[in-house]
Amino acid sequence: MANNSFILDFLTRFSEASENANAFCLYDGQQVSDISYSRFCSDILKTAAYFRAKAIQGKHIALIAPDSYRWLVTFFGIMASGNVAVLLNPALPGEILSWQCEKADAAFLCSEAESLSQMSWNPGLPQLPFEELLKEASLAIEDISPCDANQTLMLMFTSGTTGKSKAVELTSENLLVSCANIEGMYDGPTMDRV
Repeated sequence: MANNSFILDFLTRFSEASENANAFCLYDGQQVSDISYSRFCSDILKTAAYFRAKAIQGKHIALIAPDSYRWLVTFFGIMASGNVAVLLNPALPGEILSWQCEKADAAFLCSEAESLSQMSWNPGLPQLPFEELLKEASLAIEDISPCDANQTLMLMFTSGTTGKSKAVELTSENLLVSCANIEGMYDGPTMDRV
């Protein structure tokens, strides 16, 4: 991980992948669609551009949805725009999720538009549907500022097995080290697909 900035390292890797290198194969119930690393990078940069265009920087942005391509794009886009991703578990009851949003000092809530409209709980936050986040022109990777190794990029909550859950801060360095450890154990192509 050359430049010691989690988000820049990944965006650089994604952008340098072969045009034919697919990052994802998505199945919608009828057909499979391939998404290349370059498109993944472009979608992340569009999401980061959205936050910049709306002057949303240095904020804690809650992200609640099942794992999906859009979830990943939003997760990376939040960090690339200089914000902190607050990861919420959609399986938790509304009162716990509201408490976690408050505890994390979340300023916005991101999810699929349909999920946002059907939520039975309301944390009182402005809502940003995934579908809105890809409407800006893409930033260039050069527009993304490197982050300090100790800069918080994400907050996640413990399971709360022995008491109330706690918010855990993960920095750029934490994420870089975790990825390096996984890469060290993985014996396969460096640009694989999921």
